[in-house]
Amino acid sequence: MITFQVREQEEERNTFKQYLTVGTKEQESKNVNVRERGNNDHKHQSIVYNKYYLIMIQKPQEDGPLQPFDLSFRGDDQRFMELERAQNIQDFVKSIGKRNFEYEFQYLRQSTETKEHDKQLIKTVQVQRLNRYTNILPFSHSIVKPEVQSTNKFSTPRDKFYINANYIKGVNNAEKQYIATQGPIPESVDDFWHMIWTNNVGIVIMLCALCDRGRIQCERYWPNVGQKAQFGPYEVNSISQEETPKTLFRNRIILKCQDEQREIIHYQWTGWIDFGVVDNNQFKILDMLAEITNVAGLQNKRPVIHCSAGVGRTGTFLAICHLKQLLINKEAKISVFSIVRRLREQRALMIQTPEQYQMVYRYTMWVIENLKYI
Repeated sequence: MITFQVREQEEERNTFKQYLTVGTKEQESKNVNVRERGNNDHKHQSIVYNKYYLIMIQKPQEDGPLQPFDLSFRGDDQRFMELERAQNIQDFVKSIGKRNFEYEFQYLRQSTETKEHDKQLIKTVQVQRLNRYTNILPFSHSIVKPEVQSTNKFSTPRDKFYINANYIKGVNNAEKQYIATQGPIPESVDDFWHMIWTNNVGIVIMLCALCDRGRIQCERYWPNVGQKAQFGPYEVNSISQEETPKTLFRNRIILKCQDEQREIIHYQWTGWIDFGVVDNNQFKILDMLAEITNVAGLQNKRPVIHCSAGVGRTGTFLAICHLKQLLINKEAKISVFSIVRRLREQRALMIQTPEQYQMVYRYTMWVIENLKYI
């Protein structure tokens, strides 16, 4: 489980007063100490939320047009706005029994899978071999690019760098807080590590097994524990692995380039099948991973999230990350429809089935009940 412990900062007490409810405890803080816990053998990692976090949650709401680019928002459409408009927690809970999840999801698809959206997809013939699936393509306006110039030489010019990945905003339009991508294929592993290096990535969340029901989901892009592998100019050294619980693996990786090295924490969760959903009894794992992901994003250690296509499980998980962040504040206003719609404006086809869409609602209710907001 994850617990929150408080460190008070006297010099800013009057400026930052925030009550955060976790479990049954309400705590006032500027900085919140987050501990990631698995079973008794799992090491604790303590990370302190900074001032930016508390500023951000002063407006715990996410709906309306995504800035600066939104093709699906229709403020003059009453039916659309009924789904889009965020509700306070009490109204959200009251409305759950009246919702038609299949209808909402199909309306979501109708709004975000248009000709205008299709025009934004990168369909260049030269890069098609770098896509795992021919129908899962990145948007051009949010595609991931190297953010730091690398002095290393690749076999192809870096100005032609391409990876099937998109930047995803955080709560309150926080720019490029996450990266959503496909599971690497043999031809893209070098570029995957180049993306990690040049985007200051600290955490990788892998939401798939390498093979699922006889179908390859992802190329193995990291070596076994105690071994090293070379991908382009990057040396990847797998230092350790922990398994806690049974389907969650935590890998500590040292990524080296010339004389510089960085630590990457790689989580692989194999308990979520392709196109599938998870039961409520597995939400503790999702909740922990969402907390780890959000903390990394807020500390500018941009997290990479992927499954196989980088849209179904990845989109569902990112919706959960947004809701996790919003629901820290009991005054939050939430719209699952808006959160998923805005994700689909940044990476096409995020959340692939009505069941995955409904799973986001189930997780939201699980959090609300655990925080005893109702």
